[in-house]
Amino acid sequence: MQKTRKRSDTSTSTLPSRPRRSSAVPFPEIVSSDILATLDDSDLITRLRVLDDDRNKAFESRLETLPWETEIAYIRREQQMRRGRRENHQDFMRREQQDFERIEATLPPGDFDNSAFVYAATGGRPRWN
Repeated sequence: MQKTRKRSDTSTSTLPSRPRRSSAVPFPEIVSSDILATLDDSDLITRLRVLDDDRNKAFESRLETLPWETEIAYIRREQQMRRGRRENHQDFMRREQQDFERIEATLPPGDFDNSAFVYAATGGRPRWN
């Protein structure tokens, strides 16, 4: 005996058994790490959000999400490196400021009357000539 009905016709489930073709998710654009390094922080965040949304759509469509996860990992790594650089730079600037203040503290108080130097630097003439 041959079956005349499709299995999906007799199903009581309201969910489709396969994702519809209209719900296809575009494949993520692959960007090299050199280009990621030139993007602004706001552009990285925007790109991360778009990729995360697309990954969720791909997951809902039962597609392989590895390409999206790979791109997301590259963006997160770039953000991690930038955060490390910022922290190192802030530490460097803090140490430089402390060194500068320590050296300044050892100097004698300065004489801020430099009118004699200005007079000599202008060739012994008043500045308004």
